[in-house]
Parts: sequence; C-alpha cells; structure tokens
Amino acid sequence: MELSSFRLSLWSPVGLMAGIGIYFSLTNEPPAYIGVSVFSICALVLAALWRTRFRLFVMPIVLVTLGFAAAQLRAYHVATPLLHEELRNHHVEGTIDEIEPVEGKEKLVLSQMVIEDLVPKATPLRIRVSFRGNDERLRVGDRVRFDANLYPLPEPVMPGSYDFARHFYFRSIGGNGFAMRQAEIIESGSQSTIKTWVNNLRHHIGEDMRAHMQGKVGTVAAAMTVGETGPIPQDTKNMLRDSGLAHMLAIAGLHLGIVTGILFYNSRLLLTLYPPLALRFPTKKIAAILALTGAFIYLTLAGFPIPAQRAFIMVTFFFMAILLDRRGVTLRTLSIAATLILLMFPEALFGASFQMSFAATLAIISLYESYGKYLHSSGASWLAKAWAHLLGIIATSLVATLATAPFVLYHFNRFALLGLLANMVVVPLATFIIMPGMVLALILMPVGGQMIGYLPMQWGTDIMIRMAGWVTSLPEASLHFPSPTDTGLMIASAGLLWLCLMTTRIRLLGVLAIVAGLCTISTHIPAIMHQPHQPPR
Repeated sequence: MELSSFRLSLWSPVGLMAGIGIYFSLTNEPPAYIGVSVFSICALVLAALWRTRFRLFVMPIVLVTLGFAAAQLRAYHVATPLLHEELRNHHVEGTIDEIEPVEGKEKLVLSQMVIEDLVPKATPLRIRVSFRGNDERLRVGDRVRFDANLYPLPEPVMPGSYDFARHFYFRSIGGNGFAMRQAEIIESGSQSTIKTWVNNLRHHIGEDMRAHMQGKVGTVAAAMTVGETGPIPQDTKNMLRDSGLAHMLAIAGLHLGIVTGILFYNSRLLLTLYPPLALRFPTKKIAAILALTGAFIYLTLAGFPIPAQRAFIMVTFFFMAILLDRRGVTLRTLSIAATLILLMFPEALFGASFQMSFAATLAIISLYESYGKYLHSSGASWLAKAWAHLLGIIATSLVATLATAPFVLYHFNRFALLGLLANMVVVPLATFIIMPGMVLALILMPVGGQMIGYLPMQWGTDIMIRMAGWVTSLPEASLHFPSPTDTGLMIASAGLLWLCLMTTRIRLLGVLAIVAGLCTISTHIPAIMHQPHQPPR
C-alpha cells in the first residue's frame, strides 16, 4: 500500500485527540512544566530529523505531546477556586456576565464575586445562579446583590456519564446555586465593552422573537438565531430529538452554510444589476467578503458555540479560496478546523456537539469527494437538477445520520429511525423559508421592520415542529439502546476516520470497526435485563 493512501496530514487532529485524552485520563494533576517541556523536546527532535524518514515516527509523538500541553495550559488558564460545601442563605454580590433564559426562570453567570464568609482566595471566579421567573430589569454588566443557596459543582450521575463539573470548570465556574429572592441592582452595567453590548443584543433579539412569535415556535426560532435553547419546552426538545431534528437547534454548519449562501448569492445578484459596477469590479469576490462578514456576525450572535466555530473556519477557507481562485471545501480544511479548535478548547473533545459536528461533516465531505460528480451536472435539465438536488438531500441526511449514530447512542441512548424522513422535509424548509426569513429579520431589525422576516420564519418553524410531532407519533420512530462502552466509541470513531480518510478499498475495513464498536452495546444488555423489577409507585 502506498503511503499517499493514508493522507497523513489529515490525521493530525487524531494525534492531538490522543494527547488530550491522556491528560484528562490522569487521576492527579502533573507538574505545570511537564506538558510544554516534553512537547518542546519532541519538537526539537523533529526539527533535527526533518529531512529524514524518521520524521514520520516522531511527528505523531509531537502531536500527542502538543495535545497534552494544550489541555494542561487550558486547564491552568481557566483555573478557579471551587466550592466544596453547601452555603445556605448567604449574601452574594457579582457582575452579570451572561443571562441564560430557561423555561419559567433564568440563570445568571456572575463574575467578580463577593460571597459572605468566603475569603477572596476561596471565592470562585464565576458562579451560575438560577432565579425564579424572568426579570426584565437585568442586563449583562449590571452589578447585583441577592441571597442564595450555593452548592459545589455536580458530579456525574453515574460512572462514564456526562461530567457537568468539567464543563463548568472550563468556563471558570466554581459553583452554582438558587437565589432566595429577586436580585437587587446596585450598579447599572456599562455598555462600553463589546462583549457586554453583544450579550445584551443577543438577549434582546431572543426576547423580541419570543414576544412576537408566541409559544414554542418563538422559542425554537430564537434558538436557531441566537442559540438560546433554555426557553424551549422540554416536550418540544424531546419531540425534535426523537424525530432526528435536534440538530436544527444547534447552530452549526447547516445554519451557517445557508446564511452565507443567502448573503453570497443575493449580494452578487444585486452587484451585477448595475452593469458599470459589474464590469469594473470583481463582484464575486466582493460578495464573498460580504458573506464572510455576515457569517462572523451570525457566529457572534450565536455565542460562538463549538460547531459554529468549526463551520466558520471552513466557511472562511471557502471564501478565501474564492478570493484566491482556489478550491474551497476539502477534508484538509476540516482537519485545520479541528486542529484549531482542539488547540484553543481541548475540553471540547468530550462534548457531543464537537463529536457529532465533526463526524457528520467528515462523512459528508468524504461522500461528495467520492460521489459528488454523480449528483451534479452543469448541462442537465432543470428537472434533472431538481432530482439531483433531492438525491443530494437524501444522501447527505442519510450519511450524516449514520456517521453520528455512535455518538448519539453513546450520549443520548436513542436512535431516530425516521430522522431521514423528517430531514427530507425540514432541510429544504430551513433553506428556502426559515433561514432566509431570519436573515431578513436581522437586517430589518434596526429600522423596526423585523416582522417582515418573522412571518416566513414563524410559518416555516411551525411546520418543522408539526413535522417533528407527526414523525414521533409514528410507531418505532425512535429506538432506545444502551450506550457503547468508552472503548467501543473509540473503536467506532477510529473506523469512521479510516473509512473517510483512506483512498483505496482498504477503507472498507472502517465499516467493520464501526460495527465492532457498536457491538459493545451488548455488554450492557445483561446488566439491564437482570435489574430487579421496580413496581410502579
């Protein structure tokens, strides 16, 4: 087998993942200098052997040590004192960093903390506190005071389950709690910082959408715009998840791709309507710059979630390729996106959003690299193009569903059997109605004309929710399974990488690895079957 078949440069993120995994598997924190020191030594060895074939053996070690060092540095950067015991009815004072609306309440993330009976060295940098109801007085940047019960960060509910403590720790949050009374504003926040202004703008847009699009439609529409999923009723979340449409709530490649496509093609169309401008200036490249600017604005409004960051990096490469007259979306751009995110946010490796986003994108790009020529023909009739577009939606949805199946089963213990059916309706709906309405609403919002965009957005979102309800009402729409083991998930992930990155028929061995990883589900079945039956109470 030729070495080129492995496409070694595309495997760089895997080395980083291995190093990050090693760091987080340690039971004790290693000395602060270990990660950077070992990486530096390995990098010097690689530089010395760069012109020899030995570099092929040293490079993976360098990547592993780089991942380890990045994780260790990130942990030190976000380090915060933690609450180790419950504090009941304590006076708390802090500055609002984030406002997270949730159904029937809201949660505030506060910084610059002053907590009764805690010295500054033992006070967390940030805490997360729940308040009853929605207090419209509060804005990001306000300095508030209240009484609250504070608690240590929650531990996993069972071995191997989601680690909430790790998630909050890497946001520099050292405790959470519940407010005993409404917050007292002791100092109004300043809008002088960009972060404060953006957070308040996001919250305002979400509130405006929920006010003008009543009920669950408004909450879903706001989630697709600014990423605030908290206000969505739990039954609606379950319905979207069981119908395979939960990805519509997570702002990622689909959303960013549609938004940039709308901006790019409409900008180019408007620029070409004036012939003197079209003849003198590169309208395609101007449209690319405008679309990339719009993508960054949308990423900012969404709150920079990891899947959207991955999509933005890839969109940036795509439009840079247009500016440089090169090819845009390739597996190499995905590899670069994964590398950058893993170096900046190593803890993202263990999140479902990172795993599912990259798995789906990897599979889709690999599909179109191998079979895209069969789904596109510039000389075909409009009917043939429409048929090819439909086949593309089906193929894309099917491949994305299969590629993310191991991670869906691992994190959520269920598989949306009829997700393909729901996505065949909802993806075109989002492409041509929901997202264009959202873009129009955001553009017209400064002049008070957002209702023009809200109308199609509300109509399309309502159909999406109804479609999810219809699909979940069908028998066996969602199947429940135990999780694969940790080892099984790693085997399945390795199989997916092998299947998508290899270029010869040996890539099909990846299918066997994926199946083998999923078969570890069976290790949990005997334990479940032998659980004692609990009579209903």
